Amino acid sequence: MKYERATRWFTLFLLLGDILMAALAFALAYFLRLRVPLPGEAQDMGAFAGYLPMLAIHTLSIVGVFFFASLYSLTRASRVDEFYGIVVAGTIGTLMGVALASLMLRDFTVGRDYSRLMIFYAWILSLLLTTLGRLFNSWLRKRLIRKGWGHRRVLVLGTGDIAKMILQKIMWTPELGY
Repeated sequence: MKYERATRWFTLFLLLGDILMAALAFALAYFLRLRVPLPGEAQDMGAFAGYLPMLAIHTLSIVGVFFFASLYSLTRASRVDEFYGIVVAGTIGTLMGVALASLMLRDFTVGRDYSRLMIFYAWILSLLLTTLGRLFNSWLRKRLIRKGWGHRRVLVLGTGDIAKMILQKIMWTPELGY
């Protein structure tokens, strides 16, 4: 498969994974708030169906901030840099989601009873699950590249030690996609 087409597929998988993980984080935050009585019992929490608009806002705000933070470009950044980007963008996305939910869902009973502990759970779980989703995506992308998806052609000029070292690196790490 050509590099450009494979890159579009890899980006789509990354986007879908982030959407799934952010939505799962919100759902888990809801159920954690119901089940864990810390610091006290959950008061006036409605059915999960009432929280679906908030789930959509939370998910879209995180994915939107990820997009503007360039977390959907498939550059080869270190894991630490990617995690730092996820933490910063996930924090901003969660705060934006809370702000948008409080502005847009004022008339909903659920919108007025958005538990602070649930916001905290959603934030932490969003960071953890999107990181895990991206690790899985990276692993899957490397496996697909090893199988021939999205290879790029490379021309190494020269016959010196540096050219040989570069060629050796390319040959020993097929997951780079060259």
